[in-house]
Amino acid sequence: MKRSHAVLALATVAALCVALPATGATPNPVKIAKKALKIGKKADKRARNAGKAAQQAGTTARQALETGRAASTRASDADARARQALGVLAGSVPNATRAQSAGVADGLQGMQIRRFNTRVAPSATATPASAARDAAQRVPLVSAGPLTVYGKCYVDSTSPGNPFVQGTIYVETSVGGTVYSGDEGDSGNGFIDPTTVEADRSVLSVGSAAGVGNPGTLNVSDASAGQFFALAPGMAIQGQLALATKVGSPAVGDGVLGAGNACIFTGVTHAG
Repeated sequence: MKRSHAVLALATVAALCVALPATGATPNPVKIAKKALKIGKKADKRARNAGKAAQQAGTTARQALETGRAASTRASDADARARQALGVLAGSVPNATRAQSAGVADGLQGMQIRRFNTRVAPSATATPASAARDAAQRVPLVSAGPLTVYGKCYVDSTSPGNPFVQGTIYVETSVGGTVYSGDEGDSGNGFIDPTTVEADRSVLSVGSAAGVGNPGTLNVSDASAGQFFALAPGMAIQGQLALATKVGSPAVGDGVLGAGNACIFTGVTHAG
């Protein structure tokens, strides 16, 4: 027992010895001493428990401080890594811009993006339409490996008073075993090869006619009609094509098609 607790017990004994006679009770010093000793032991136990609690609180506080310092260190490391990643990203932006300007789409895993927008005047006028088509010059649009996509613009003069400007896009292959599909036609249950006639390789076609009392017209392909693909051994091309034709001088004006008879071939394709 600590000295302070013993003093407290003796003081309690003394107080009881003085107080009891005043009330007429018969004091019993032994009982009083035992009671005082019991009170002192309880006080001593409470003091020890309080000391242990204080010690435990100190340990918990130190652990919390160490945890906070560790979290701060991790946050600093994460911030440094984030800054480093931002630096790498910033450094890669010029490369990405150059890749895009070169027509390479990273999202398509190296497939080449080709865009074209070509206006031409009809290169042949003949009767019938097949003769005009055969005589017309090829307009190169896009090629990849054995596959080539090209256009033709010509005038069917079967009806001299009603000239018809025709624009058609074709696909061509230099190897056998190729399939294709477009709005104008497809390879069906077979293949196309280098000997397949042009009429059986058409992808998209649009024509414009002028008649009596009609100085000219213009027409465009439907936006939903220009999807196509061609698949050859080792290479594929697919994309969206569009075509516009004009004959004469339409009442609405020439617009983007320009003066005179014309065809515009445009589209976006990717190949790989």
